[in-house]
Amino acid sequence: MKFGGFKYLFVLTIPGVVLLSILLGGLWSYFALIFTFIFIPLLELYLKPSLKNMSEAEEAIAQKDKFYDILLYLMVPIQYFTFFYFLTRIGNPNLMFFEKTGMTIAFGISCGVLGINAAHELGHRNSWHEQWMSKLLLLTSQYMHFFIEHNRGHHKNVATDLDPASGKYGENLYTFQIRSVKDGWISAWRLEGERN
Repeated sequence: MKFGGFKYLFVLTIPGVVLLSILLGGLWSYFALIFTFIFIPLLELYLKPSLKNMSEAEEAIAQKDKFYDILLYLMVPIQYFTFFYFLTRIGNPNLMFFEKTGMTIAFGISCGVLGINAAHELGHRNSWHEQWMSKLLLLTSQYMHFFIEHNRGHHKNVATDLDPASGKYGENLYTFQIRSVKDGWISAWRLEGERN
């Protein structure tokens, strides 16, 4: 792996910031929210993006490099550590409601970044252990139907009316979000019913 691969270690800043938010509590419980949705977007405004893609030879080398797999696999213990730490902290009866809200938002960010994004990648892998890790990550987000619907529904029906994960022309974000979650769940049940 070239030094450039180390840039992917920045993904670890999100669980670090989430854990810090949960640890510190108080107004700091909102630090993950501010970092993720304000600081990172502002940083992206000022950083020049790379327009370079890997050559076919570089891509073949990267696919054989275990660094990327190990980094992806690390998301499972990190997410579960964060999950159990969150449960321990949120159970404290001395926390104020606003702190619990901030910590819950922080853990929700972890679920989105680690729980669903990493699970998505692992769910596309062919080995049983990688698919099992995908399901473990989705479990922390209570979004297990994604494994079924995404792989057997979305990829078959993408950009059609049958795909709950494709936005409809002119549909606003909030309507899409509600419809996508509801119809994705229904689609997963239908797909499993047809399989049995």
